[in-house]
Amino acid sequence: MLVPGEKVLHQVNLSLTSAPKKKPSIKNNISDFLDSRGEIYEALKLGLKDYVKKNHFKKVVVGLSGGVDSALVSIISTDVLGSKNVIGIIMPSEFTSKQSLKDARQLAKNLKIEIHEIPIGQLAAVYSKELKPHFKGKKKDGSMDKKIVNAFMQALIVMYNLLETSF
Repeated sequence: MLVPGEKVLHQVNLSLTSAPKKKPSIKNNISDFLDSRGEIYEALKLGLKDYVKKNHFKKVVVGLSGGVDSALVSIISTDVLGSKNVIGIIMPSEFTSKQSLKDARQLAKNLKIEIHEIPIGQLAAVYSKELKPHFKGKKKDGSMDKKIVNAFMQALIVMYNLLETSF
């Protein structure tokens, strides 16, 4: 039974189709077990690497919010593809705090990834204005509607950038 934290001896199979004059030198390849977080991180890296390769992407685009989710995705992407193949997009709106912007910019700087800052406030306002007559009277408080529209704008911008850079 394998126990995390113990060493593993990898088996080496030799084919003896012709007897060698000297015995081959076999070095034991010993590696540490990964803890569960390490295994998850390596699995995420493998999944991203396979996905990018199978889809023939040249680069990946990550929306940077300044939060932990986009930071983790950016780190994994940079780890797998290198900083020259990761583009970060910061999309500030009326809901974006100064600290989130600062954190997103610092992350991009630390990872040495290309960044684009695309404010989405005006895009979201036009989108909301055009759709408002179709949903008149459906909701009293429009704050959640604005957040949802902002999320749609962010997804649209990331997808547009992905299409422009990945193929």
